[in-house]
Amino acid sequence: MKTNRKLHLWAVLMVTWVLGVSYVQAQGEDPGGDSSARIALASPPDGLTLVGPLSLPLIAEVEGLSSGDVSVEFLNGEMSLGRVDSPFSVLPDPTGQLEAGPSGIYSWTWQQIPAGIHEIRAVLWRDGSPLARSAPSTLEI
Repeated sequence: MKTNRKLHLWAVLMVTWVLGVSYVQAQGEDPGGDSSARIALASPPDGLTLVGPLSLPLIAEVEGLSSGDVSVEFLNGEMSLGRVDSPFSVLPDPTGQLEAGPSGIYSWTWQQIPAGIHEIRAVLWRDGSPLARSAPSTLEI
């Protein structure tokens, strides 16, 4: 049973990434911030239940930013789980001439998730200030 759940989780993550269905949750925006900047939590999907102990990739997609010192912080409730300073890149640039922008997919792996119900959220930071928050996703271990 445990293996089937793991396979299901990876299938959900791959479909989300391959098909670009990254807005599993509603987009979060800061009303006082940059209205073109958006962040959405792609993984974990809301309502996911897993058997632990385990590690889980947390994935957020950022759109609408072209510059700035950007990072994405992943939260469990209001507790910080970790912060990522640059988007994930599938293809390396061997020439070093392409400049990556801050929009893209940010991923961080949550290790040894404790049993319980968790409310996961991603926060988009630019130039040291929070710019947008994703809708929460509930995870039960």
